[in-house]
Amino acid sequence: TGQRCPLLPTYFGYRTLVKGEENRSLAEEEDFQSARSMISERRFASAFLNVEELLDFLEDSNFYSDDIYDLTSLADSTDIPDWAAISMQWIDRGIVVEALMPNTEGYATGLQSLDNPAEMVSEETIGLLAATFDPDLDNWRDQLEEYGSDDEDLSYFVEELYGEMYLEVERQSDRPPRKRESPNMADVLDLSLVLAESYSGVDLERDLMDYLGGKLILGVEELDLARIQERPADETVNVVAMVSYIQEEEDSFADTLEDLTDLLEDEINVDIDSEDVGAENDARIIEPGFPGIETEYAPGYVLHDGFLILGTTEEALENAVGAQTSDQTDLASLGEYQRAVATLPGDKQFLFWMSLQHIVSQLDPDDFDMTEDEFEAMEVSVGSIAASANADAEQIRTSLSITFFPE
Repeated sequence: TGQRCPLLPTYFGYRTLVKGEENRSLAEEEDFQSARSMISERRFASAFLNVEELLDFLEDSNFYSDDIYDLTSLADSTDIPDWAAISMQWIDRGIVVEALMPNTEGYATGLQSLDNPAEMVSEETIGLLAATFDPDLDNWRDQLEEYGSDDEDLSYFVEELYGEMYLEVERQSDRPPRKRESPNMADVLDLSLVLAESYSGVDLERDLMDYLGGKLILGVEELDLARIQERPADETVNVVAMVSYIQEEEDSFADTLEDLTDLLEDEINVDIDSEDVGAENDARIIEPGFPGIETEYAPGYVLHDGFLILGTTEEALENAVGAQTSDQTDLASLGEYQRAVATLPGDKQFLFWMSLQHIVSQLDPDDFDMTEDEFEAMEVSVGSIAASANADAEQIRTSLSITFFPE
């Protein structure tokens, strides 16, 4: 509730000052004080869980079987956080829920924060997902090495997967790598890269991943579900995916993309043309009408201002570029987006937003087993949903915002 509660139990009421089994209150616990200092002061409700105390309690109880759950190993693991906390607060016609826990493994601390990804997409966007990632595959290998050879539960699966992939590498590559006797998931990753190069002639690590900047944005524009169901090939949906790249490496990155485009032309026998979509560079567009398929989709890509922009249509590329060059209004200017996302605290390494109002408006009362009046009431009441996550050296924070009665 946000008030001091000196009689709160350390876990589920089994040890309380009321019973005289404890000589101190939860409010005096360092972990509780730490969690309390991190959650919003505007909360109307909150919850705190001492994970260490919970595991100790379960070990002393008869609630579980030693044959099924190894709680001793779980309690000794450094991967398990000592505590977790949740808080809720009211916002302008909405609610925000936050969850916090200590960052025991340094998870995601090396990731950069997002800027404002909504400035990269059109105001017609109804769904946005943005995240940062680590493009350095050496760091991936360090993490993946933990899975496989030393894990009995995974070793069989990893060895089977590695063996099947290695047979394919031997068939496709003139110089297959030496086969590992006790492979882990890092070895599976390396075989995947070898296979990809065998098929495409492109070293995906050296000629692609090494050029990336570590930001990903995905946007979906307004759509008409009824018309899509009637004519799925003709009623296109504008979707864009953007990946940041190192601008100093743009020429080399463009060469890699051109190699992949040439491969696509040769293997699928499609026509790929250059088109002006308002960006610094011309876009490469696959002409609509794939072999044996008639469709209005014309996917393509363009390099613009540090981002590789992929789109399902030429219009999708034009709308994204227009939002970035201020030729069109961007999503960040939309009041409903601002209302939902502005309430999410802290820097963001992950962000999701969706217009629930637009989704509901595309549906039918029968989909919800509602009357016309009930459905209309729901239509005018739902707003949007937004979620974010970020981690620093001390804690991991996730937040969820739901808004109602949009303007």
